[in-house]
Amino acid sequence: MIRHDSWLNSDELSKELMEFYMNEALENVGSVAIIDKDFRMVYINDKYADSLGIDKLKSLGKPVSEVIDNTNMTNVARTGHPELGVLYSRNGVNFIINKFPLTKDGEFMGIVGISTFQDDEKVASLRVRLDNLSKELNYYKEKNHRQNAAKYSIDDIISKNETMLHLKSLVYKVASTKSTVLISGESGTGKELFAHSLHALSNRSNMPFQRINCSTIPENLIESELFGYEKGSFTGALKEGKLGEFEVANGGTIMMDEVDSLPLALQSKLLRVLQEKEIRRIGGKETIDIDVRMIFTTNKDLLNMVNRGEFREDLYYRINVLNIAIPPLRERKEDIPGIVDRFIHKFNQELGMRVTGITSEAIKLLMSYSWPGNIRELENHIERAFIYSPGGMLGVEHFNLNNFVPVETSNEKAAVLNTDGRKLKDIVSEVEKKAIIEAMTKFSGNKKRAAEALGVDRSVFYEKMKKYEIT
Repeated sequence: MIRHDSWLNSDELSKELMEFYMNEALENVGSVAIIDKDFRMVYINDKYADSLGIDKLKSLGKPVSEVIDNTNMTNVARTGHPELGVLYSRNGVNFIINKFPLTKDGEFMGIVGISTFQDDEKVASLRVRLDNLSKELNYYKEKNHRQNAAKYSIDDIISKNETMLHLKSLVYKVASTKSTVLISGESGTGKELFAHSLHALSNRSNMPFQRINCSTIPENLIESELFGYEKGSFTGALKEGKLGEFEVANGGTIMMDEVDSLPLALQSKLLRVLQEKEIRRIGGKETIDIDVRMIFTTNKDLLNMVNRGEFREDLYYRINVLNIAIPPLRERKEDIPGIVDRFIHKFNQELGMRVTGITSEAIKLLMSYSWPGNIRELENHIERAFIYSPGGMLGVEHFNLNNFVPVETSNEKAAVLNTDGRKLKDIVSEVEKKAIIEAMTKFSGNKKRAAEALGVDRSVFYEKMKKYEIT
């Protein structure tokens, strides 16, 4: 009697019962054909013969090429690897075939081919599903690439300054390397532009570019953000676990902004990542190899922090392989006109305005300022000037002079700032009225052309004419 707990033991099954199970399995798994090592047909089930329209008995023992044309069975024999999802057509019927090599003690013995889809409706349905999945995958790949791609390029770094030109040349040289880069400079000098440029010029440009601001992530979360965690690692963790930034950026680049804000405990773990090129998730037992190019930025003097015990010395020397020290804007004022032009173009597009440029007097004013907030502060002033401006040229009157203290107080600078005690709104009104009168005179009273020349809508132009009682 056959024991119930071992009924699949072939030693206890009759030959007839084994043959029954095998034949039933081969008949019901789909359309099945088997060829031997000499590529002769040794087995064809009824479904296979019926679907291909061949005589089952006459086909056995014959070379597969005489029974089924264009099968390419030799590919599987040559490579020793399965071929899955192969599309095959015969007599107007489409098949999707999976081919598997059969081996014994490492020796090739034959091939089994199995088709589970063999009518146009099912194949078409499967193809639609695969196409939809492929489109969905490509959509998320493209979305991920857009979200994790460099937004800026080396061309966005506008400068005539000798030091800045040297730094741009250095970016070209080191972009293709794996070397760690430390970008230092005051807030608003453009450190992120250099980081983006390094990634965009590297051979990793098509891979993720992850940006992490170490100062904005709560200290109790920063480790899980960087390294990820396994499911159930701690209370509040996602039940499926979470990838860390290092895994997300694998193959690409990570920019760690304000690395000086990183807690000392995390600094030691970051040092291990840089040394060993591997991470371990929170709650995980296995290490994960990573290939990530590291870029760090800081607006602090890290060496002074090392001397005060606020930053690890070994980490400092590990991240300071290549140092790009960006000078403040006050040390490269010759760049201000070019940067202003770039911002005018930017805000014209963003705000839908038609500012045509900036007056020489306004440039002199901007050149006289110390810019403690660097390029970011300059950008804010240009955007504010757009709000005050009706269009045309940006002038001195479009900048907030009450809070605008120049570095120098020469006679030339004092003349620029001389407002005769008038309030800003009075200066703006006077300039607007003068500009409208000049435009109307130039275009012989044609309001439409005058409004277009000043870059304002006609409705706004008419309101200002009425306000200033211009006829």
